[in-house]
Amino acid sequence: MSTFDLLIKGARVVDAKNHRDEITDVGIKGEKIAAVAPNLAPSEASEVMQAQGLLLLPGLIDSHVHLGISACGFKMVAAAGVTTCLDMSGTSDDLARIAKTNGAAINYGTLEAILPGKNVPTNDPSTEEIAAFVNKALANGSYGVKILGGHFPLTPKANERLVRYCQENGVYIAWHAGSTETGSDLSGVKEAVAAANGGFLHLPHINAYCRGCPEKAAALSIVVLQILEANPNIVTESYLSSRNGSNLVCDENGIPKSAVPRKCLANFGFSPDKKGLVDAILSGRLAVMKDGQDQTILISGKEGADYFLDQNTNVSGSFSGLNPLSSRVLCATAKRGTSQAFTVDALSTDGGCIPRNVTLKAGLELVDLDGLTMLEFVKKACLMPARILNLPTKGHLSVGADADICVADPIAKTPVRVLAGGNTVFENGKIFNGVPTAFTTSKGLSFYSSQGIPVREANPSFEPLNRLN
Repeated sequence: MSTFDLLIKGARVVDAKNHRDEITDVGIKGEKIAAVAPNLAPSEASEVMQAQGLLLLPGLIDSHVHLGISACGFKMVAAAGVTTCLDMSGTSDDLARIAKTNGAAINYGTLEAILPGKNVPTNDPSTEEIAAFVNKALANGSYGVKILGGHFPLTPKANERLVRYCQENGVYIAWHAGSTETGSDLSGVKEAVAAANGGFLHLPHINAYCRGCPEKAAALSIVVLQILEANPNIVTESYLSSRNGSNLVCDENGIPKSAVPRKCLANFGFSPDKKGLVDAILSGRLAVMKDGQDQTILISGKEGADYFLDQNTNVSGSFSGLNPLSSRVLCATAKRGTSQAFTVDALSTDGGCIPRNVTLKAGLELVDLDGLTMLEFVKKACLMPARILNLPTKGHLSVGADADICVADPIAKTPVRVLAGGNTVFENGKIFNGVPTAFTTSKGLSFYSSQGIPVREANPSFEPLNRLN
């Protein structure tokens, strides 16, 4: 019997937890890392991969994706080097269906969004209505819940009730900043931090609240970063794409139901209605998402406008040039005072189905520009999101850790081979079909078992986040 199922030889191996950045070999046995050492013998392996000139990183962990917008999400994140991700709004039922019919064998969890008029009666639900929503979401397999404040806001008091309920009952909660009184901006950030009242809260895509006009983005970022430094129990991530993503569905009056496209249209000088959406698509400022077999593509111009109208607005879209470079770089690189801890804990994409899964490419470009060291990039893209989600066997390459690996071309800045639990999910442009493994709390295990989806228990930790190695 071979010592290793797979031996990867001669790659530049980068592991932030173990302070490793060197040319060496990695041996895999079953689902685990079996050895990290130079000169491991090829004769001891069932398969040998020669990886000279390539990077070998832990599989990326994306703590903010959207997998339920189309049927392509699992495959799109796998092709981007991601082996574990957290969906922030899809229902467990929808994602389980996609996982079984068009999945890739990565790992995923879900946060179900609270939606006024759908899973709560109004935008001002009572504590009893909030409890019913949260407990149903957990029983249905969700790792926690999310407030979609920028899209489908609750009242400030309802947000406070939901945050307090989750904190008191040990439920993971994320909040896309905003309410009926504030937006996805600095005012929304301040409101969310105040509602957290010193307790745990995941405040996602922090750079999205620093948009404004480009000349103000850096100043807004500095203020937001100062708020985060003063509130260490707020965990955060940011993304490196200039694009956003949003549902474009309009109501019977031709007004986008989500507040985000209305605001984007106004920012770019278009009317905040169906006509403005068409004009933005024709101009190329807005692209519409259209599903292919394994990926979602963006289309604009006349083709995009025709598709948008043919679908009766029931599509999602992505505005270009929305997230200024200044805020993206500041949020990716800023550190807390004189320490080596980053102010924004992790890198994410807010992608998945949305075609902006650029963490590997853009992160390595930041390394080239000396914005991050290679170890710092791997810390933010792999180790810290694993800590945020309390997945201790992921995000690093220690012996005994899960064999989640991204082998990448450092010049093209693209994955060459991606393994999750020792199984190849992507190699040389080909995505392999497979059923992903869900992670959920003890309350959601039976849901996934009933769905025939592999599952592992991973309960959130609300201890202060370890931001140092």
